Amino acid sequence: MDFELNRQEKMIQDSVVEFAKKEFPPEMVRELDEKEEFPREIFAKMAKADWFSLPIRQEYGGTGGTILEALLLIQNLSRYFAPAAFGYILHLMHAHLLDLHGSSEQKAYFLPKMASGEIFIAIAMTEPSGGTDALNMSSYAESDGDVFILNGQKTWISFADMCDFLITVMRTDVNPKKKSQGITLFISERENPNIEIRPIRKLGYRALHCCEVFYDKVEVPASNVIGKINQGFYHLLDTLNIERLGAAALALGVGEAAFEAALTYAKERIAFNRPIGQFQHIQRYISDMALSLEQARLLLYKAAWLCSKGKPAVLESNMAKLACTEATTQVTSDAMRIFGSYGFSMESEIQRYFRDSRLGLFSPVSNEMVRNLICEHFNLPRSY
Repeated sequence: MDFELNRQEKMIQDSVVEFAKKEFPPEMVRELDEKEEFPREIFAKMAKADWFSLPIRQEYGGTGGTILEALLLIQNLSRYFAPAAFGYILHLMHAHLLDLHGSSEQKAYFLPKMASGEIFIAIAMTEPSGGTDALNMSSYAESDGDVFILNGQKTWISFADMCDFLITVMRTDVNPKKKSQGITLFISERENPNIEIRPIRKLGYRALHCCEVFYDKVEVPASNVIGKINQGFYHLLDTLNIERLGAAALALGVGEAAFEAALTYAKERIAFNRPIGQFQHIQRYISDMALSLEQARLLLYKAAWLCSKGKPAVLESNMAKLACTEATTQVTSDAMRIFGSYGFSMESEIQRYFRDSRLGLFSPVSNEMVRNLICEHFNLPRSY
């Protein structure tokens, strides 16, 4: 049993840290967070570093990297600027989805352009009545000859206002035998006069743009259907492990950043003529933070290893998502205690880690549901 990263994995880790330190100095990240701005050009820089080519096969202009390599990229990038790491999760998922279920024409067109960073794709799935209950979907696409007419509303769609293409998830059968049937995936250009996009202001990840998207008789060619009509939800299931591992790596990076900041502060902050890190309760915080992050990290890497070997990893991916997001939520809370009033200041990085960490508790699926899914693995009755 070898827990050591190989040479390629270490190179990716080191290159990401070097890139992030240069591109995302703390004062710049603070300003982007305050202004709720995302520098779209950062995707081009990430592509130039060959990161966007990583999850794409060589025949489509990629480098065919492993899932662990991609997760190391996400984990280390999120320590410095988590919104960019979030964008990379979307890229990872959509490259995988198109590779598995895209037509030969779709793969030939989209994958090389995704690898080069020429295009960025967002996905519009969640609806106001949905969320964790993703199948509670009222938006509808009606066939009209060689096109489909899309109508409906989506919400919490990340990067909808700055992507080049949208993968839209809509019902194409309102009376299916099962709720998981009758759903189809469409890919279309974002620039469309019948698509309206409105930004949503958020507590955390403020530089990451989330939006409402409204479709009013949007025409999409039938050739832009990804996979099979009425089988879109099953196609999406093939991306769930990657999505949850990406969310786990994203959270873990934020937790690691908070831990490093708290540890440094505990060594430097003087109270009662000694560093506060000498006090027993501060040491308890530090030791518990280190322990929970290490446990979460090992679960994440194990799940990634299983995926890379083509082994079943549904249980481990759910566990990794749960462990990493819960650990980071507690770590950032403890870091706020260590920093005291300074952590409460908007000038500190800790308050941002604290706010950002809360997203993982319910996205991309709530941790309550993740616990239920874990119990299903052990043959307990379905809870919903």
